Amino acid sequence: MTALMGVSIYYFVDNKFWVALLTAGIFLFQIPYLTESIKRINEIQFRINAKGIQYQDDMLESWDNIENERVESVYTDEGSDHYFVYFIKDSGQVMKFDIASLSIDSSELKHCLYIQRGRFENEKAGKI
Repeated sequence: MTALMGVSIYYFVDNKFWVALLTAGIFLFQIPYLTESIKRINEIQFRINAKGIQYQDDMLESWDNIENERVESVYTDEGSDHYFVYFIKDSGQVMKFDIASLSIDSSELKHCLYIQRGRFENEKAGKI
């Protein structure tokens, strides 16, 4: 993105106005996509804490209402896919999300689930 702007300035200084105009146009055309991706960076995909799990703008599900939270790995000839899976008791829903779209890897997610579930259990037992 910045390279396009740099190339555009270079060609403008070098008196190649049509090439400069073309590269500047390509640069300007990509600005809306850049701003959209910046907005998505700040969106919350999951909130996992000692109280429970929240997916995007849904309600926070308490650990009391969640069971069998895990990371499932599916291996194929092309590679492997990892999914974040948990069961909501009240609604009977199985929630399954592809980890590839998240900014966390499977081992970090497993560790986070272990820690937060443990914190919930400790608070529930009155240890904290």
